[in-house]
Amino acid sequence: MIKTINNNWLKLIFRCYVFFVIVSIYAIDKPLLQDIKNFPIAGNFTLLHLLWIVLMIDMLRQFFPGLKSNIGCAKQNKSKYQPPETPYQEAKLYEYTVKNNAHAIVVLMVWLGMVAVLGFLFLFGIVGGEGLLLASVFFYLCDMICVIFWCPFQHFIMKNKCCATCRIFAWDYFMIFSPLLFIPSFYTWSLLFMAIILMLRWEYIHAAHPERFWQGSNAALHCTNCSSHCCRIKKRSKTVLEATDK
Repeated sequence: MIKTINNNWLKLIFRCYVFFVIVSIYAIDKPLLQDIKNFPIAGNFTLLHLLWIVLMIDMLRQFFPGLKSNIGCAKQNKSKYQPPETPYQEAKLYEYTVKNNAHAIVVLMVWLGMVAVLGFLFLFGIVGGEGLLLASVFFYLCDMICVIFWCPFQHFIMKNKCCATCRIFAWDYFMIFSPLLFIPSFYTWSLLFMAIILMLRWEYIHAAHPERFWQGSNAALHCTNCSSHCCRIKKRSKTVLEATDK
């Protein structure tokens, strides 16, 4: 538990550092960010190249269950599934799955609406490519804030009790990199492409094995079996505490 909590804090510190670096570049050397679509694949190695490598490696790690300690994401894998002692009812699993799918669609529509606004601002020259990159890095930081402190999607839409049972946990990188859609570059589109692959993989497994995503059919998601304990840091609202994941 302590190890997982410490890892979350380390991730938050790293993402704060990344955000600080990109904001500093934006303030001091904005042309460097404006020219990101023309970055050479080979040549002078920069901090942006290093950031791309770190992000790509972190996404690739999700294909290896043994390297993902957070059950919120790892629950999709067969190796992490724990059948409950008492057999679950298929009807309740179906009801839970339908409810969460509907909530997930709402989240997707809200997020795509936000990205569409960014795209509109970009296409009309109000926001440049460097602004979209800055937005993506901001979302990168906000993702960890949602895990540790407070998540608006959990609170207002999904109503899940914690990150372990989150229906859209593996959507994080898709949401982070979605603003990069409007910046045609090997680096931007490769990150977004990998993020979409991860999201589609998650959705395929959810459709094929919904029992892995409900605590009523997966004992690994019970509080007593949780190894992440993110909820001990996050200040959950009364609404979330009273959410029915049963």
